[in-house]
Amino acid sequence: MGNRNTSQLLPEIGIFLELFLFTGLYGLYWNGSYPLPLPFAGQGVVRASLEIPPVTNIPLSFTYISNLLVIQPLSSLPEKTIKDGLLRISYPWKEASYPIRLVTIPPEISLLYIPSLGRGKSGLVLYQVKSWAPCQTWLVDSTGLFYYPYQQNNVWITFVGWPLSATKYQIKAVAEDAAKNRVEKLLPITPFKTSYRVRTVPLASDFSKKQGEEVNLTNLTGDPLKDYEALMREFAKQTKVSIFGLTYKRPSTGTSFFTNLAFLPLSEYSLSSLFGDERRFVLEGKTVRSSYHNGIDFVAPSNTPVISPWGGKVLFADYNGAGGNTVVIDHGLGLHAIYMHLERIETKAGEVLSPGQMIGIIGKSGYSTGIHLHLGFSIQGRYVDPSDWTNTTWLENNVIIPLKKFLHQEHGEKTSTFPKEEI
Repeated sequence: MGNRNTSQLLPEIGIFLELFLFTGLYGLYWNGSYPLPLPFAGQGVVRASLEIPPVTNIPLSFTYISNLLVIQPLSSLPEKTIKDGLLRISYPWKEASYPIRLVTIPPEISLLYIPSLGRGKSGLVLYQVKSWAPCQTWLVDSTGLFYYPYQQNNVWITFVGWPLSATKYQIKAVAEDAAKNRVEKLLPITPFKTSYRVRTVPLASDFSKKQGEEVNLTNLTGDPLKDYEALMREFAKQTKVSIFGLTYKRPSTGTSFFTNLAFLPLSEYSLSSLFGDERRFVLEGKTVRSSYHNGIDFVAPSNTPVISPWGGKVLFADYNGAGGNTVVIDHGLGLHAIYMHLERIETKAGEVLSPGQMIGIIGKSGYSTGIHLHLGFSIQGRYVDPSDWTNTTWLENNVIIPLKKFLHQEHGEKTSTFPKEEI
């Protein structure tokens, strides 16, 4: 590849510097076809060369970009090469040598397990990467969303979710090594059709007055439509965290919290709103809000305890605007459970929960027309249908068995916690 302009190169310099620090014990990695940025300050270099036996003193051209010395691509490059050598940087007053490995072979991606997916649904992806230099990997889908996998037992693991907003969906795995060799592989996902309801939800004329009491909304006018707008503004003011911002991050935990017990936070319940429902809220004959439902609603009597079916780490436990009293729990591999509208919270941020531990009491805080529990599932910031996860058969066949098979774990008892990852 030829030279590229500064605006294209600078973002890649940041990635390179991370890899440079990570690979400092060995030296440098380069594929010879990309500019090689080096974190050397000053502009005193007079000559640069590459020594790789049996050929020596290959002259290198260079430039300076943003106070970095940037070695330009080689004019010719042997294919499928892994060779060790020295990068020599000459100044008028000294010469410095740096171990360098020339790698032109890109990483190899081996797909182990690929899910079937429908709009709004989630699934497990397992794959391995073989690389001849330190390597980073991620997934990117056709909507531009990135997924960052977790490595356990030499297997890269992530869940992915087909967004409700996308009518078609593709996703690919990407691996890029420290030498800037890159490979992409399209995942052969089998699609299936899903359908969702359209529902009209009437709001009582005093909805804003009743729900506004918990946020001390006092400037009511008596006009239900104007008061509704004031309530929504107040909910926005009292929103402490963005669920997307809180859950869109690289997973720090693997399978240690996973179990093959169905993900059910209540012992007895009925269902009202389902995931994907297009809900149209009507007040005084006017549709004041329309949105897709990003979870499932469990209806149960007041004072019903809400539990965390699996262990996990509490990321957030506080009032959060329209969500009311909200708890967000990280269960590992980028999977997060979001509990909303609680009457009372019985946990706190930072707490590590045991399976079955109570986290609160069912309620109707926030934007709620009655006592219920809203359960949302987020996979690295993307809402997906939680109902699959409440189904023991789906969970066993699509998550637990593939994980144990490809992580070389023995299949446990029905109620056993999934084996912890190796540290």
